[in-house]
Amino acid sequence: MDANTQKALESLRRRKVNSSIAIAADLANDNLNSICRLALAWISDGNVHGISYFIKPREGPVQAHNLTEAMLADSKPFDVVWDEDIAFLLKDAVLSAYRSERLFPAIKASYEASGRELPRDLKFLASTYMPNLANDSLTSILHRMKIPVDMDNALSRAMACICGLNWLENLYPISSYGIPLSAILAGALQGQPEEVVETREEREARAE
Repeated sequence: MDANTQKALESLRRRKVNSSIAIAADLANDNLNSICRLALAWISDGNVHGISYFIKPREGPVQAHNLTEAMLADSKPFDVVWDEDIAFLLKDAVLSAYRSERLFPAIKASYEASGRELPRDLKFLASTYMPNLANDSLTSILHRMKIPVDMDNALSRAMACICGLNWLENLYPISSYGIPLSAILAGALQGQPEEVVETREEREARAE
């Protein structure tokens, strides 16, 4: 473990219990199981800290921006990185992300089964609490908050995400609305219902 990683993990131990840890990932290709870089970010001692892990995808070519197969050759697969390096870091944290409906489908069930809080979703919170938002893209949300971000860097995105969540939670405390943020976000993780396409015969039958 290098000095920077050790310093980051030491700051993690000083983080407030039940505070947010943001997570971001890069995919090696179009397959959802091809995560090749995972990054975490949190706030501790008034500063933003972060750590990222290279991951060797189990299948498919490496087509991620700024990553090559050679860079990932000695890395561990996702399940090993998660079990050995990530899971214990989230023991008393609220896992957070931008657009969690894309990132969390595989871990949502395990969170609910264990009784832990649902993830906080920056996209949903910003859309809910920030009126006149031009759009709900990560760059637009962070631009509105004046938070810099390198969209090609998972660690930068994770650190910007945790700053954005902290910005929203400080500006819109839970007590102002009378309901916990986790209850609001339950709807964000359910996804949108599938569109039902009605055939011409069905439309004609309904019109009769």
